[in-house]
Amino acid sequence: MFHFKKSACLKCAVELGIPDVISNHGKPITLSDLISVLPIQPSKSAHIFCLMRFLANSGFFVENPQGYALTSAGQLLLKDEAFNVRAHIFLSCDPALLKPWNLLTEWFQNDGPSPFDIAYGNNLWDYSAREVRFGNMFNEAMASDNQSSVEVLMTKCKFVFEGLTTFADVGGGTGKVAQNFPSIKCTVYDLAHVVANQEGAENLEFLAGDMFHSVPRANAILLKVTKDILSLNSDFL
Repeated sequence: MFHFKKSACLKCAVELGIPDVISNHGKPITLSDLISVLPIQPSKSAHIFCLMRFLANSGFFVENPQGYALTSAGQLLLKDEAFNVRAHIFLSCDPALLKPWNLLTEWFQNDGPSPFDIAYGNNLWDYSAREVRFGNMFNEAMASDNQSSVEVLMTKCKFVFEGLTTFADVGGGTGKVAQNFPSIKCTVYDLAHVVANQEGAENLEFLAGDMFHSVPRANAILLKVTKDILSLNSDFL
């Protein structure tokens, strides 16, 4: 029942900059040294030990006689790490995304299409377009996810794109994937508010539309689904 505490503590640690402080220290950092540089009220200093102990038990930090250090999972919390999960932590812990989970009973008992619709009267995409703060957070998380996809595509699956002259990246956001294929004419297809301020290039076009209605013509279509987020918009499983 209390697994939510791990997400809340992880978000807190990232917001306080704890992973970056440990990394920048260059060696394991003592609790007193860590507390001395954190942006917290002095009266709350004693509670940092509980936070660190909890997250060390969760596998993000390791405590040794010299102090606290990052684990491999903890490295994913660093601001300057190319592949990090910070944006996903902020999104998954956001009250706007948590609210639908508290409405599952109501969703089961009426004909609403999804818990998200029950909470806000529209779907995830419309809500993201209307609520700029949430929309920016959602887009940042998807862009972060795309970064890891680029790494896999470029190192493990680049052969899949051999011989293509065109491809469409459906839900491609800012075009992180498409930018890695300068010899292929790429179309990044996403909702209007996502691509509104994106600039294309000679081989890169941003096109607004709804993938549930149509997708652009191309030799190949690239589509990636983040199920944990989308589940609130369709069903909760």
